[in-house]
Amino acid sequence: MHILSTIFRAVGGIKMKGGGRANSIQKATSYREFRKHLNELFSSAHESQPMNCVFALTRVDYVAYGHFDPTVEVIDAVSSFSKLRNDASSEDPNTQLRLDLLIYCHLTELSMPYDVIMNLLRCCKKEPNMISPFGEQKYPINKIQMIKKYAQEIRKDQVVDDIEKFFDNNVRNAFSHSKYCITEDDFRIIDEKIYIKLDDLRTKLNDCFAFYQAFFDVFNGFKMGYRTFYKYHPQENDERAIFELLTNEELGLFGFCWHHSDGTVSMFYRLPKEVSGQNMRFNRNGGVTFVWGEKNALKRKYMLNGQLVEDIEKLKQTRCHEYNDFVSMNKHKRIAKNQK
Repeated sequence: MHILSTIFRAVGGIKMKGGGRANSIQKATSYREFRKHLNELFSSAHESQPMNCVFALTRVDYVAYGHFDPTVEVIDAVSSFSKLRNDASSEDPNTQLRLDLLIYCHLTELSMPYDVIMNLLRCCKKEPNMISPFGEQKYPINKIQMIKKYAQEIRKDQVVDDIEKFFDNNVRNAFSHSKYCITEDDFRIIDEKIYIKLDDLRTKLNDCFAFYQAFFDVFNGFKMGYRTFYKYHPQENDERAIFELLTNEELGLFGFCWHHSDGTVSMFYRLPKEVSGQNMRFNRNGGVTFVWGEKNALKRKYMLNGQLVEDIEKLKQTRCHEYNDFVSMNKHKRIAKNQK
């Protein structure tokens, strides 16, 4: 996912009439603004509900083995389209524009950023993380409307305002369904008889690429930032569970464990080609419950990997960067390598 920054810096230079310098300044300005707003949202979510923010960043979901994450596929596709776009002759601007529109449609259709943003807003509102925060809604325009309504309720609508600067359902629909024509000056949406000046369209495309560059930079930056966090978080309740962050140098935050006081462990992790967990129950309302064995087996003592924790205060001082966590592909087993 880290490749996105390079891709968008390459793709983002969509030239408008009047030269490329003004275009570069516009894209850089948009990127800084979008990144500032996204940073504020991610930070607010973490401050409001740190644990649910972890669930949002790891994108808690159903178990899947193999290549089943559309986000990974779209990133690969955008990389390929970007290379084709940059190899296209500048004397054939319509080919470049069509490839830019293809990238635009792939990005604006991708569910993952909408899901993450919605769950971060839920954190800010102190509501639980949801696997499918939009329920049965499938189309981007409906998801954006839901995000806008939710964001306005808690006065955090800057990010959705940013999305509305570049998202144009008429453009997306016309290009995806081959109902458009490109002239020297206009992008023509045939069914609706809408003409969009090419410079206005290119501004939307630049803002789109700047937004997604900013989103994935902030998303990956926050996940990498967890390497400096405390690794173990004992819960001061009757169950005496320990919440553990799973991180490594390559991905940053990629999962977590619940160590229950009866010695059992609940776990979730997301790798590029594997999403897995254990002792999890998916609820009808779209939430997740982490389960243990017999309730009467719970103790008022802290357990870690089935072993009694003698010094909980010392354990709490452990930092994530002191370990590199790995998960075996065939076993629900966490392997921690101490780097000290």
